[in-house]
Amino acid sequence: MSTKEKRQVQEDIRKAKRIIEGWIPNFGGRTYPAFLQTNEPLEQYYPYFALEGKSVLSVTGSGDQVLEAIKEGVAEVYAFDQNHFASHIANLKVASVKALPWWDFVPFFRTFDTSYYHRVRPFLNEIESYFWDFVIEETTPSQREKLFRDPFTMYPSGTYPQKDKYFYPEQYKTLQERISYGSYHLLTCSLHQLPKQTVLKNKTFDVILLSNIYDWLGTERQKNFYSFIDQEISPFLTERGICCAYLPINCNDRIDSKNFEEVYFGDNKVHFYTYQKKYNNN
Repeated sequence: MSTKEKRQVQEDIRKAKRIIEGWIPNFGGRTYPAFLQTNEPLEQYYPYFALEGKSVLSVTGSGDQVLEAIKEGVAEVYAFDQNHFASHIANLKVASVKALPWWDFVPFFRTFDTSYYHRVRPFLNEIESYFWDFVIEETTPSQREKLFRDPFTMYPSGTYPQKDKYFYPEQYKTLQERISYGSYHLLTCSLHQLPKQTVLKNKTFDVILLSNIYDWLGTERQKNFYSFIDQEISPFLTERGICCAYLPINCNDRIDSKNFEEVYFGDNKVHFYTYQKKYNNN
């Protein structure tokens, strides 16, 4: 672990302690309570994109987006989030899939029991071990609830989307088989910082999944959300690449954007717009 990396993880722990003590971070800031599980029905729309063998750019979120992409057989996935805690969760989940059978993985992410963690820890790098040693061994369950939001406690019974497929035994087995072969990379940045990321220079993706990222952009940026995708994000698409994102309610530029096609997924009719990059048939 470099000096810079150590300073960053120490800063993450410092912020975690402040959150436990009652500090409420700026909602649009880099570190704030992160989701332990997604509040999206990924199982409904990921199959639509036939991800096997493709390169994918996604939000990190709870890390479930990364795991589902790997389970679907992607060749490579890059994920971004401005929240450092999101990367910590995603890396812990990947290590846990490598270390634990399904019947231990599920309760681990409900209890964070140290007996499970000690089996996962050898699969974590030095940075993640440093962070998670603090979270799991030096905080109480009630304190951890302040650090990581569990969406299952935020929705009335019966209204929350179905769990991700990898939470079921057979799907989890598929994920375990693919987890060591699925290449994933986590970036700490916002959507508007993506075009400036050196690691993404000259990279293109078959599929870009932006989820409900517009929630985090602020009112003014939401209004020009699709113009930003068209001008700044679409260059990351391959010739036949497709970008998928939830519809911002107050997006002013959507009506005039002819590149976006309305799509519904599953029984819940999740509302998306997709952007298909134009290409030359010749």
